[in-house]
Amino acid sequence: VLAARAAGHSIVTMEGMQQEAAQFGAFIADQGAEQCGFCNPGMIMNAIALLRENSEPTEAEIKEFLAGNLCRCSGYEGQLRGIQNFIAWKKAQAQA
Repeated sequence: VLAARAAGHSIVTMEGMQQEAAQFGAFIADQGAEQCGFCNPGMIMNAIALLRENSEPTEAEIKEFLAGNLCRCSGYEGQLRGIQNFIAWKKAQAQA
């Protein structure tokens, strides 16, 4: 079913967005939220997708967007702080 839904669409994996993923991943790691590394690829992909759709999401919007990712180690707080810090950094970069 998923393959049929993807027909005719472009699919980008983590490997296709390495620079952006590494840049964002550093903010997750800075918060100590990369503990086992199992959920990080999904968290990173979802966060990047969210920020492409909404460059200034609220905390509730971030949590809603990440709700489908399962993380047993961190409780999502580190990822949330990492995303918020990344957003603040991107704003500062744009103003500089």
